[in-house]
Amino acid sequence: FDNKASLDVFVFAHKPFKFERTNPCYKIVTSSDHEDITSDTAPVIRLNCLLSNIGFSEWQKIFQLFLRPQNLKDYVGLAHFHRYLQFSDDINYIPNMDDEFKKCDCVTKELSYVGNLRQQYANCHNVEDFDIMMKIIDEKFPEYSEAAKLATKNGVLIDSNIMILRKKDFILMCKFVFEVLLEYC
Repeated sequence: FDNKASLDVFVFAHKPFKFERTNPCYKIVTSSDHEDITSDTAPVIRLNCLLSNIGFSEWQKIFQLFLRPQNLKDYVGLAHFHRYLQFSDDINYIPNMDDEFKKCDCVTKELSYVGNLRQQYANCHNVEDFDIMMKIIDEKFPEYSEAAKLATKNGVLIDSNIMILRKKDFILMCKFVFEVLLEYC
């Protein structure tokens, strides 16, 4: 079992950028219509994104990864094209993920405290969308309803979808997220 080979960090891109990392765990993910995204240091995965016309940003690409679990390694990392996880001063260092996951369930950036999440969402988006999503969670996932309300009230946010999960946890997260998003659609 090669711990370094058991992790892929998918970097979601929607516009040209210069990717200078040489860490072998990084893979660039973009839509198939973005031919202008290339990299000399990381493979570029071009996906036909079924949700691309709806505006779900990187979630449209995460959806395509979720549909191909056989292509996922033991640990799945998610990152933006201009934000990365780094484990040491050496950008090529990859920790032993089995050891990391003995200490925690998810590797991510620090929590942000933004106040009430509904209000924060309303500042930048159509708040009716937030309310519809909460209603879907109440109806389809009543076991998560109280936790969703508590998270909304406390304003704890892990923004930017930057994280590393065990493959099985990534799949569970995606099942929940996409059931809600597709119901919303």
